This record gives sequence, C-alpha cells and structure tokens, in this order.
Amino acid sequence: MAELHNEITNSQIHGSAYQIGNAENVHITAPPEPRIHPPLESWEARSELTPALRDLLDAQREATESLPYELLGVKQPELTKVYVRQHVRPQVVERQSDKDADRKAVEERTPRAVSENRERPITVTKALDRGGHLVITGEPGAGKSTLGHMYVQRISELWLAGDGTRPPLSEPVLAIRVPARALATGGSWSERMADGVQEACEYRLASKPKAELFAQRALGARWLVFIDGLDEIAEIDTRRKVIKAIAYQMRRSADHRLVVTTRPLPDAELQDLEQPGVDLYSIQPFGPDELSRFADAWFRAQDPISAHDRATEFIRQVHDGRLRELVRNPLLATIAAIADTLEPERKLPNNRAGLYKRFMEYLLDGNARWRKTIADLRRSQNVSVARLRLVEWTDEHRVTIIEHLAVQRMETDGRLFEAACAWVAEEYKDAACPDGWRDDLWELLAGSGVFVRAREDLRFLHHSFSEFLAARRKSEEISPDFPDLDAWIARGLRPATQAFVLFTFVLWARRDSHDLGKVFRRLLDGDINRVLLAGRLLAEHTPADNDLVGSTVNRLVELILCAGTQDANWEMARRAGKVLTLLGSDVVGAAVIERLVRLRDQPEVAAATRVECALVLGHFSDPVEAAEWLEQRATTDELSSLEHIVDGMIDFLPDGADRAERLLVRLGGNAGDDYVVTLTVAAGLLSIGRSGAAAPLVRDLAARLRRDSGASDSPVMPTRATHHAGPVRILQSLNEKAAPNWAMVADIAARSGCTDEAYWAAWKVFEKAEPEEEEIGDATEVLLSVRGIAVVDEISAKARSRPADLLTVVASKLAEVHFPEAAAGLIRLLLTEKATDEDEFVRAIGILGTCSSVSDEEIRDLLATRQGLTGEQWADLTSELNDGGRRAEACRCAKQVLADLSSDNYAFWRAGETLIIAEDDEVAEEILQATLERSPAHWAEIAPLLCKAGYREAAAMLVSQILEASVASGQLVTMASDFLRFGEWSLAGDLLGAALQRTSERTYEPGLVTALFDVGSAEQAIDVARRAFVHRVSTGEFPTRFLSAWLHVGGAQAAEDIAIEILAADMHTSRRLEVARELADGGWLASATPVWLDVVRYHGEVVQDGVTAASCLVKCGQRDLVVATLTKALSEDELAPADRTRLRALLAWTTLISPAATVADLSGELEPG
Repeated sequence: MAELHNEITNSQIHGSAYQIGNAENVHITAPPEPRIHPPLESWEARSELTPALRDLLDAQREATESLPYELLGVKQPELTKVYVRQHVRPQVVERQSDKDADRKAVEERTPRAVSENRERPITVTKALDRGGHLVITGEPGAGKSTLGHMYVQRISELWLAGDGTRPPLSEPVLAIRVPARALATGGSWSERMADGVQEACEYRLASKPKAELFAQRALGARWLVFIDGLDEIAEIDTRRKVIKAIAYQMRRSADHRLVVTTRPLPDAELQDLEQPGVDLYSIQPFGPDELSRFADAWFRAQDPISAHDRATEFIRQVHDGRLRELVRNPLLATIAAIADTLEPERKLPNNRAGLYKRFMEYLLDGNARWRKTIADLRRSQNVSVARLRLVEWTDEHRVTIIEHLAVQRMETDGRLFEAACAWVAEEYKDAACPDGWRDDLWELLAGSGVFVRAREDLRFLHHSFSEFLAARRKSEEISPDFPDLDAWIARGLRPATQAFVLFTFVLWARRDSHDLGKVFRRLLDGDINRVLLAGRLLAEHTPADNDLVGSTVNRLVELILCAGTQDANWEMARRAGKVLTLLGSDVVGAAVIERLVRLRDQPEVAAATRVECALVLGHFSDPVEAAEWLEQRATTDELSSLEHIVDGMIDFLPDGADRAERLLVRLGGNAGDDYVVTLTVAAGLLSIGRSGAAAPLVRDLAARLRRDSGASDSPVMPTRATHHAGPVRILQSLNEKAAPNWAMVADIAARSGCTDEAYWAAWKVFEKAEPEEEEIGDATEVLLSVRGIAVVDEISAKARSRPADLLTVVASKLAEVHFPEAAAGLIRLLLTEKATDEDEFVRAIGILGTCSSVSDEEIRDLLATRQGLTGEQWADLTSELNDGGRRAEACRCAKQVLADLSSDNYAFWRAGETLIIAEDDEVAEEILQATLERSPAHWAEIAPLLCKAGYREAAAMLVSQILEASVASGQLVTMASDFLRFGEWSLAGDLLGAALQRTSERTYEPGLVTALFDVGSAEQAIDVARRAFVHRVSTGEFPTRFLSAWLHVGGAQAAEDIAIEILAADMHTSRRLEVARELADGGWLASATPVWLDVVRYHGEVVQDGVTAASCLVKCGQRDLVVATLTKALSEDELAPADRTRLRALLAWTTLISPAATVADLSGELEPG
C-alpha cells in the first residue's frame, strides 16, 4: 500500500492547519539554499542561465522598438544589420578644486559648467569598457534609444547562444533596458527595475520578473542598466525625483552599472548625476561614412539586387543642399530612406518639419491596419450599430485625438489612454458611449503605428513624433500676435524642448496672417544663443522675406568674425558655422559665399575665422578644393587649428576620415625631435578611430624617449629631444592648462594598444618626487587598464610611502576601478600610521565609503575617534559619504551639522539638502525647527530646499520671517533665483519686490537683473541694468558685472546703448577694450567696432592698447576701417607730434600687417624714439 503523506515544498505556512483524513508522515521540505556565485570575471566563466533569466533574455532579444515598417509598406531591416556604430564625445564637468571657490560657487548657485573636453570622440563600446556609469546626451533622433536596444540585444544573444559569439564588451554583464518613466513609480529600486523591464518587454515575457532578480548580481554578473528617455518625463518635479533615485543608486550599488540616455537638460537638473565615477558623453551625428553604411544596409534589406544603385542615388540626393546636415541624424536618415523607398520619383523634403509631415502622411492618412480594424468590426455580427457608429466617428477624428494626446504628453506624464477615453467621452455628442467602446478605441490607437503598448497604457513610439503632432495642434491655437512669444523662445533655448518649439514656429508661420518676422526680429535682437536659434528656424524652410534672411545670415557671419578677434573662440566659430551650413548655399546666397572666400584668403584675418569659413565653403561649394586649402593650412604651429580642421574635413568629405589620417600621419612624420607634436598627432588619430595609424607613432615616440638619456632618466617629460635647443611648447590639444607629462604618454599609448609602452610611461610618474595629483591618478588608471589585478599590489606598495594627498588619489582610483579591498587597505594605513589633518581625514572617510568591503560600523568607529570636528567638516563628511552611497551615515553626519550652533549657513544648506531627499515629514520638521534657531541667513538657505521638497507652507513661513528681518538684498535675490528654478513664481516675486525696495542703482546686484527678467519683468530688468551701469560709469567705477547682465536682458539695443555710454565717458583704454571684448564675445560686432576704433584713435602713450584694438579689427576683416580712421586722424592739424608719430607707425603696421606678428612684438616696435 502506498505511503500516505502530506508534502509541503518551497512554501510558507500561515494560520491554522487541518488534517483531512489520515497520513502516516508529514514531510516539510525547506527551499534549497540559493547558490552564491562569485563575481564573474570573464565571459568564458559564465554559468548556465536560470529559467527566469532565460525568459528575460529571450524577451529582450525580440523587444526592439522600431518604426511601423509593415504599416508603411517597407521591409523591416534587422537591427544588427542596419545599425551603424556611432561615436560619443567625452564631456567634462568643471568642478572647482579649491574649497573656498567651490563654496562661493554654491552660495551664488552658479551651475557647474559641462563642456566638451579636448578629448576626441570614441566608440560607445570604448566608453562602456571604461567601467563606470555613463550619462549620454544627444539631440532628438540621434540614436540614444537604438544604442540601448542594440547593446541589450547583443548581450542577451551572447548569453543565450553560448560560446562562439564575440562579446560586445570586455566586462561580462547582464543587460536590461528600462524606460526612465518606470522609475517614477513607488517601491524599491529592484521593484522599479522589474516594472521597467516588464514595460520594455511587454507580452514577450512568460511572467513578470521578480524584483529580487535585480536586487543584486545575477550569476555573478553585474547588471548593465540602460535608462532611456529621461527628458521624456514632462513634469519637472517627477523628473527630479527620478534623477535623484538614479544618482542615489549610482553612489550606493556595486552591482549595477547605469547608462542614462537623454536629451540635454538644464545643468541644475543633471547636477546630481555629475559625480565621481560617472562619465558624461554626447552622442555624435552620422558622418559621411556612417551615412553610406546605413544607406547600404537599408536598401539591401529592401532589395539586394538594386541595393547598390538605390543607395548611391539616395546618398547623391541627400548630399545636396540642406538635406546633407539633416540626415546626419539617424532618425531623419531613416525617415528620408522610407520616403525615398515609397516614392523614389518624388523629391525629398529639404527640412525637418517637411520630413516629419511626409512621414505622418504615410502613417496617419493611409493606415491599412486602422482600415482593417474598422472593416472587421463592420463584418462582425456581435457589434451593435451604436458601437460601429462610434468607431466610425473615432476614425473621422483620429488625427485630432492623436494630436490631443501629443499635447498631453508634452505637458503632463498622465496616462495617455485614459486621456483619449476622456476626450472621446466628452466630444462624442450623438449618444452615450456603448459597451465595448474602450476596447475598440484601444485597438484603433494601438494599431495606428504612432504608439507602442506600455503595460496598461500607450506610449508614443518616438518622443519627436509627439513633439511634431503637439506642435500642429499648438500652432492652430496661438493667435497671430503670439502673446507668449518670450516664453516660447525661452523654451526653445533649452535643448530638450528646442525641436518642439521649432516645429511650432514653423507650423504657426504657415498659417494665414501669421508674421514670422515677429519671431525673427525678437531672436535677432538677442544674444548668441538666440541668433543661433534664428538660424535653425530659417533652416526649417520657413517663409521669411529677404531682409530677414539677410539679417540672419549676416549675424551668423558676424559670430564667425567675432570668434577670432582676440583669443580664438573655436567653439563660437564651430556653432555659428554649423548653423550656417544648415541653411544651404541657396539661402546663404552668392554674395555671402564670395565674402566667405575673401575672409578665408585674407592672411591677416584670425585663424579661427579663416578655418571656419573654409569649412562652411566645403559644404557649399567644392569640397575637394576646400580640403586642399585646409590641408595646406594645417600645421603643428597651431594645434587647436589642426584639431578644428580634422573635425571639419570628416564632416563634409565622404573620405574625410581617410584624408584626415593621411594629414596627421604626414605631420607626425615631420615632427622630428618635437615629442609634443608626435603625441598630439597620435591623440588626433585616436580621436578619429585610427588607432592602427597611431600605434607606430606611439611606439616610435617611446623608443626615442628611451634612447634619449636626458628623457629616460628624468621624472619630468621633456617637450623636445634634450639635445635640441628650442622653446618649450605647451600641449594645447591634450591639456590646455599644463605641459605634457608621462601620464599623458601612458594614456595615449594605452588607447593606441601599446600596452608595454603605456606601462613604462605610467611608472615614470611614480618615479617623480612630487607628481601632481591628477598626474598620479591618471597613471594609476592606465596601469590598472593595461595590467589589471596583476599590478594592484605593486601600485599599493608604491603609494604607501606617498604623502596623504597622493595616497588618497591612488586609493580613490583603485576604488573606482573596482579594487575596493586594496583601496580600503591604503586608507586604513593612512588613518592609523600617518598624521592627517581634518580635510585629509574627511577625504579618506569618503573613499572608504565607496568601498563595498567596508562596513558602516567601521566608518562610525573611525568617526568616533576624531574629536573637535567643526560644522563645516561634518558637512564635508555628509557630502563625501552621500556621494559614496552611505546614505545612513551621511544623514548621521548631517544631523551633527544641524546640532552644531556654530555651523555656517553654507554647511547648514548642505546638511539640509542631504536629509530632505528622504521627503519624510519628521525630517522636514526637524530641519525646520533647527533652522528657526539660527540666523536669517540660515533661513534663506533652507526655505528654497523645503519648497523644492514639497513643503511650501514651511518655506512660505520662513520667507515671511525673512522679509521682516534685515536680510541683505543680495541674499533676497539669490533666494528668488532658487525659487524660480523650480517654478515658484509667487514667493520669488515677493522676494524681488523686497530686494528692489532695499536697494538703488548704487547697490544693485547683477543677479537682480536676471531674476527680474526670469520672472517676466523684462522692462524692469532692463531699466535696473541701465541705471546701475550708467551710475557706475559716471562715478568712475568699471561696471564689469553689469555688462553681461544688461546684454542678456536687453539684447541688441543694450549693446548699442553700452557702446554709446562708453564712448561718452572718460574711461581708460584698457577699460574700453574690456567692454569691446565683452561685446565681441557676445557676438555684437557692430557695437564692439566703434569702441575699438575709438581706442585706435585715442590711446595716447598706451601703445599696446592701440595695437590690440587695431589687431582685433584687422582679425575680423576690418582693416579698411582702421586705415580710414588713422588716415583721418593724421590729417588733423592740431595732432600732437608724439601722437602723430605713434599713429603713423600704427598705420604702417596696419597696412603691412603680418599674420604671424604678436601684439607684444608690435607694441614694442611702435614705441616712439
């Protein structure tokens, strides 16, 4: 007889248990202990997939989002076959190292600048192989989402396929893709991951993944998490919460590597992500090579037989005019390819709005799936007449419904399907909506091709689709007088919303009685960014009269001229030149093109201007001729010019990368004994992906350095062979602030694949008695990259003898590259065997906080050993531990700050900012009570924090107390600016009103001007700026800080008024030159010119200033004006003999100027006597 028994396996028993019948035995089996996998160190060592992981990876492999090719009537290419590898350019966050300077920056709330580094573009794979978290920004359609899809798909395929597939990354990881909006839901991080994965994979998953799967490593592998679409979260507060959640996870988890893709967002929003261990990149557009590869892959998928001819014709068509720049964007290239496939005989639109309009016509006007859904319902016997009538009504209004949803998406983050249902229920007047109508609406919208399913809701397939469709609706609603134009312009200056604004302007202008000149005039009266926006608007093929077109083009050319007037501003030249090329030669016109040719060929004109003119001409006329001119111009004497030339040639020539390689190799071969030039050329080759060409140069350089006894025996790298006499050069293209060093050699050698040379050069840094912190940090990073764990012990041994500042740098690098035990060992040595001051102690604790092997208890014990820390030092510890992911310990330190009555307001603000992230009512109350016990300066710091966290009543109470107290107007303005950043207009207005009452033109601050402008009081802001500026000029003060503020709010009129005020004042030539420089840097060449001419004529004995002014004018192509001014002055009978001598000499120099001459040389030659 079979044994009777109950068996309970892998389950929990709750409540009472009852036995039904008899059982001889009861077996209760505990779930098996989960297997603990050690960290996975190679792809070959990966374990067999669990069923849950296999289900996830299978779903992800198939879950690529793509355009609705089937509806459009074109063949869908496989992602892996049509994907073109893109590059990203590193960005650098300029953090101030000096604590006092950093404190001042935070107190003034100046955003930390993020700018493009001198480092050149690299592949996404290389960026991922660097091992840290990434933030990748890019314009709409740049390929950010596709990038995530591609890596997730390839990594999933590798795990599923087993051996034989080449790993896409060096680190063995498991990859997932998560929409950023999924992180806005409640729950733990792992629960949000599970929700996001389910949304991304939809029905392809057999079951929803458990949150526990993502809580830690799986099979020993870290999770590589692509978080896509941060900018698509419309509500700013929600987006901030998501950013903070991401930043927190970046600090605390060693089991997740995060890759955030987004359009550029304001600095203040992304600031939380700009932390150690996070690399920032901007995704680069298609170059000619990438576009050709895309076209080949696309047309091969449509028809392999005709693919070559079709791809060639497509490239020829898009290479002409404005389309050439548009199709550098991967999404626009795809849309253009679809249009060319569907209607090969029809000319492609030459602007972005036109491409989107064509695409939406294909999708919405001829949607076969939509028609089939309606036909199926008509044939159904179970569909009532009322239901069918509503379906047909919905069909008639489908575009209106979709546009309504687009507007909803641009303004809120609410559920789109519920918004669609609400609109239909309100607008359908014939009868009550019948049963089943919501199901019909779902099928119609989901089948439109515009949306994808997102769990129980709908989502626009691409965010730019919602922008275009929302712009169609908005353009119909905006009246001809465009009442909120300034607000729209402000929105257009933000990269994340610029496309939406441009679409709206373009579509609004195409309506009857709408005058686009109103928009253009407002933009052209503004600063550089507004002029560039005007150029982009004109590039959308907008209807504008000839005067407006001419004004826009001339302002862009002026920006290129301004770029070279003093210190070469290559970035200004590049931005203006790029927008000018978007316009196309037909818009720019023959006269302007001839002017660009003249400027290019004038040797006295600034290099930045001449090179940019040549690059623009390369787009407009004969690219080969332009390339030859640039190659002749390229020398190693101007390294920044060389960098600009290489970038530009790749931009406009199909074989630009090949020509750039040949150019760089030629220059490197001619470098001779100049080590700097060889190193620079090698870096340039790496930047264009030609490591094979860089490697021989690097190996030859290393061999020469080793043979050079003066170099090989020296801890300091020479710039030239030691036997070569000559001036020291500065390595501009690698590090503009420092001479070349061994760490730079090591870094370039490592990136060239020359590991032995990199290893040798990196150890040279450790031979130096006193290396710079950055240098030893870079050398440590190189050693770890080329030797890995094998060199960790030797690095640690070398670091032990170093002083505290260098030891902590090495430890920090070890922790960043995932050697926490070695890092912790160095820090323990530092704290137990070396004397450290308070600042060194704080930094050491911060590094320990990043080491996963160090417990919170150890950190608390170490903190207990340090007595007498000030409130400011506790605040420093708060920041360090919070950045390292030690939230609990950071909060303990923050509460020490709150308890210390001596803590200054800056320390108090940092502590409050750390604590209030939790959004806990008790914590908020604790902060408020501690604040009330402090000074009004502390109130002013905490009020905006409370408001930002959602405690507006508490913030308003502090503001009311501040307004009653004797708080300086500058502090009131700072508070108002803080409130404005998150849209609290009312409290900001109260503070600005009080600030105006407590000050006058004698004591106005520039911040008041910008705050008034931001709050919408533009006329008052201009008035304050003017009065403050005039007052300071009249009293002999130099109004430096008000120059930029007045220009920002007053635009072209302000520039003109400033020039008039300066010319009327009795001001020293050096001050007049400063004003002219500020005007030129802002792109106001017409206003800067008379100021320079005034200095040319009236500089007295300050010869150098007269030469500087003349040089600025000559460099921007205005030599004739200088000659005319000097000639007229020399004709004056009353001119003093000494002045006549100086002006005559200046005239001679101006007439015979050499482009190689310097101001210092010339002013010495012109001294009389």
